[in-house]
Amino acid sequence: MIVLSISNHFVDIECISFDIDETITRWKNIDEFFELSLKELGISYSDEMKGQIFKAMHDRELIGMISGDYGIHNYSWCLEDNVDALRLHHRSGYELVEAMFKREADYTYITEDCIETLEYLYKKYEKLFCFTNWFYDQAIKKLQIHHLDKYFSKVYASDNFSLKHKYGFDRFYRNIGFDPRYICHVGDSLVDVPSKSLGLKNIYLKYGLLPENITEEIMNIINCSDATITEFKDLQRVL
Repeated sequence: MIVLSISNHFVDIECISFDIDETITRWKNIDEFFELSLKELGISYSDEMKGQIFKAMHDRELIGMISGDYGIHNYSWCLEDNVDALRLHHRSGYELVEAMFKREADYTYITEDCIETLEYLYKKYEKLFCFTNWFYDQAIKKLQIHHLDKYFSKVYASDNFSLKHKYGFDRFYRNIGFDPRYICHVGDSLVDVPSKSLGLKNIYLKYGLLPENITEEIMNIINCSDATITEFKDLQRVL
């Protein structure tokens, strides 16, 4: 369903960029994913740990913006700092990273309309890119396991610096040789909607969004976007 679309904003678009997690690929069962990863280390999973792991992901970005370190070492340290059970069981953050990363791609899926829509966009624009604030190897694994890597000219990831602010987006868009005014970015959160000051067009994809579920935060993203859609195939109608 198209919630909002300012259609004339996309007339001059020359290429499309995408976030990956919860935009192209979706999680099958994130609780089971965490549970199995922790079980491998002899740790019982709880809802409290889920929040701690997400906090570690968030802290990785904040520390990276200060230190310039967005790599595995930073993320491992953030896990050790946030997940109490790791310290109690004398396990390292790096061990948990390894346990999660080896099964991460297997716990994702794509919607039935994903390949058809990417085929359409690939034929129309030729240049499709991925920009993810996660790790490059994990991004590639997810695209490859679903046979989607052939559609993208290049995948950019945040192993070296954050893509979740306008300067990161601006650096990479100029690196691929396109003026941001002629690029459309598709993402699933506020950090995937780059600053309007770049002149960038953006599409907010929120799967299954219903009117009664529109929070203040979601409305803020809608207001910052040129289009808001609830299914991947809606991209064919908007673009």
